[in-house]
Amino acid sequence: MGKLQPIQRACCVCHRVQQGEGWVRPAMVPEHTTLITHTYCPECFHRALARLHPPATPPRPAALVLACG
Repeated sequence: MGKLQPIQRACCVCHRVQQGEGWVRPAMVPEHTTLITHTYCPECFHRALARLHPPATPPRPAALVLACG
């Protein structure tokens, strides 16, 4: 079996790449021997998720009707 090529994770929205635990702008275009896979960085993922599931607005309090009698 041949030598495994490294896989570089790149954000499909902002194009930052994962470096260790962080996401940074690439200093240069990766070598053609580097495989690239596209995903979302945490910031873009949360923005995309917020667009799909906007925060719910709390219901307005209903007027209370008190019946005497």
